[in-house]
Amino acid sequence: MARFLSAVALLPDSSVCPFCGQALLDKDAVEHLAHRRAAYESELRTNVEAEAQSRADAEIAQLQTTLAAEAAKQVDAAKAERADEVTKLGRMLADAQTKQAALVKAEVNKQLAATEEKERAKLELDFAKREKQLKSTVQTLQEQNGELSRRVERLSAGERGEFNEDDIAAQLVRAFPDDEIKQTRRGQRGADIFETVRFRTNGLSTEAGLIIYECKDTLQWSNSFVAQIKAQAKLHGTPYAVLVSRCFPRGTKTLAIVDDIVVVDPGRVVALAEVMRRMVIESYRASAISGSQVEKTAELFRYISSTEFCQAFETLTESVDTLDDLLTRERTSHQKLWTERGRLYANISDTVVQIDARFKCILESTSKSATVHRIHRTSA
Repeated sequence: MARFLSAVALLPDSSVCPFCGQALLDKDAVEHLAHRRAAYESELRTNVEAEAQSRADAEIAQLQTTLAAEAAKQVDAAKAERADEVTKLGRMLADAQTKQAALVKAEVNKQLAATEEKERAKLELDFAKREKQLKSTVQTLQEQNGELSRRVERLSAGERGEFNEDDIAAQLVRAFPDDEIKQTRRGQRGADIFETVRFRTNGLSTEAGLIIYECKDTLQWSNSFVAQIKAQAKLHGTPYAVLVSRCFPRGTKTLAIVDDIVVVDPGRVVALAEVMRRMVIESYRASAISGSQVEKTAELFRYISSTEFCQAFETLTESVDTLDDLLTRERTSHQKLWTERGRLYANISDTVVQIDARFKCILESTSKSATVHRIHRTSA
């Protein structure tokens, strides 16, 4: 605007001659000159304003460029500062997590140690109680055994035989459910147990023969036992007679053949009964085919009287006894193992639950603290 005013000031006065400086008297010339002066002033003003606007636009564009560059620098600086801050916070978080993990591990180890110590003390206390109970039980059993021994010594042979008879009869019933097992009532004469052997053919039950048993639970052997059961065998018309006894003739044990009477230990009576049943059944079948039951029965008795059969029967019964003992020990061992395993599984489950609950408690509290910290930092 100052430049325009300066240019206007240089314009000639329209009322005087621009060459000689004398006043113009011609009215038309004066008006013409005034018009030219006004047109020139308008053109000059337009050019000056355009130049000023151009110069202002250039200055504004340069200023915007400068401001944009400065803003970009400030943004980059802020990003770098924020990145450094994020990195620093990340390191702080990693350090905090490492320390927290160490604390959690130490706490878990402490709890595990306490749990182990508690369980060890519990086991020791439980073992001491069980040991005390076991000693008490052993003492009680020893006392009961002594009392039973004194009672047995006061019992008569007949009374002891009757007790043994019930046990043998129960074993035979369990082992041979198809056979008919009967006992002689107390006070009646005759063999103690009668076993009618039956077998199935074509779906039908067939009676093959009779085995009689006499039970003697005495401490000394007597040949009268054999004479007594032989008389019963003759009375009932059967060659199959078994004397169950805890005592044996001199030089024999567990199994003996005395005057065609089989003498067997109570612990092997079921195994012998299995052999006797096969003798009865096979003898019956042989008689049904050839009618020679007496000869076949005699041959069978000669075989069971032989050393070969005695050795085979002894091997069989020893194997059965060993197998039963192994089965009993295995069952007891498995029961103890299962009980201990169940207890340990329960301890593991309880401990894992405790640790998991502790982990959740620690991690949730840590997570909440970290979230609050991040919110405060962002707000700041």
